[in-house]
Amino acid sequence: MSLPDIDLYYWDGTGYTSFNAPIQTMTISRGRSRQLNRYESGSMTITFFNADRKLDPLNTASAYYGLVVPRLEFLVEADSIPIFTGVVTDWDLEYDISGQDTAIAFCSDAMTILSNFVFTTETSFDAGTPKKRFEDVLSHFGYTGATDLSVGNSFLGPDVVQPDVQCADYLFRAATSDGGNFFISADGKVTFVGRYGNPTFTVELAFADDGTGVGYSSLKNQYGDELLYNEVYTASPGGSSFLQNTTSVSTFGLSVLSYDNLLNLLESDLDALSEYFLKLYGDPIVRFTGLQIELAGLSTADQADVLNLDLADFVTVKRSFGVGSPSSVTQDLIVTGIQHSIRPGSHVVEFTFEPTSSEDYLLLDSSTNGILNTDVLGI
Repeated sequence: MSLPDIDLYYWDGTGYTSFNAPIQTMTISRGRSRQLNRYESGSMTITFFNADRKLDPLNTASAYYGLVVPRLEFLVEADSIPIFTGVVTDWDLEYDISGQDTAIAFCSDAMTILSNFVFTTETSFDAGTPKKRFEDVLSHFGYTGATDLSVGNSFLGPDVVQPDVQCADYLFRAATSDGGNFFISADGKVTFVGRYGNPTFTVELAFADDGTGVGYSSLKNQYGDELLYNEVYTASPGGSSFLQNTTSVSTFGLSVLSYDNLLNLLESDLDALSEYFLKLYGDPIVRFTGLQIELAGLSTADQADVLNLDLADFVTVKRSFGVGSPSSVTQDLIVTGIQHSIRPGSHVVEFTFEPTSSEDYLLLDSSTNGILNTDVLGI
């Protein structure tokens, strides 16, 4: 089976134009590496063959002279599907004594731009949905890039932002107040997805190891106390909420998750947010946290399905077992990390997942959801 065609384009001021330089390797990393962390700025590193000095900024004879500069905007597509959009932050030129020079472009997505926006004066915002708050903040800074913003599930109160606050930091605060996801999409849009989806839970792709879904080469899982929070406290100018899983506290000891700087107007929204976090993290859960796929082993249709997945998309992952009971476990998951590793003859995609709820997961010490074979895990 053939690999997807990788096409690289640059923004010429009016549209995207092909960037015709031979690529040696390409790596892309987007999302977050740990649950409850904020989404990081997406990054891309491209190593070009540069024996002809086409990408040497000192070569005035190159057709690309004047293009090899910081903030050049790149779009990468795999079989016409966007997988990264961002700007070059740094060029490294490596001159080889044998003439096999390389040029390396280090790129970041628009989160870097938002992080460079800083409030310079006290700025007031009216009450409204998370979508409205995102629109108002982006408008304040004159941001003209594309957006994809869901309404969200909470109502944010009026707020006055103090000078020296970063735009990205404030938008993450707004997103956390909804329990939602704020990131830059593969095609470069500033994206906010509320905590229950955009707008509903729709499974985009099923992964499976038994032929009933897209196959994968490896699957990671995690179980431990690093994501055990059996007491949740949320607070904003609108009030506060405190919830506790008393059974979990008595079994595993107290572990507190606290968000005390939220923007919610209504205490009922804080209650819903606390309940959401307690449901996810109140008990230790055996979680599928990531999988890896070599696209060379997939059909063209399956490759397209994998490449079309973006952050905050919902998927299912099935793992089958040769012994024990149950014979398989399927989890509903949300994509929170995507990595591409591309080189001649290989295109590996790795996904990082987080749970959508605690239902139907393996729960340690549970007599119903804790059974992997004949024993209850955790006892």
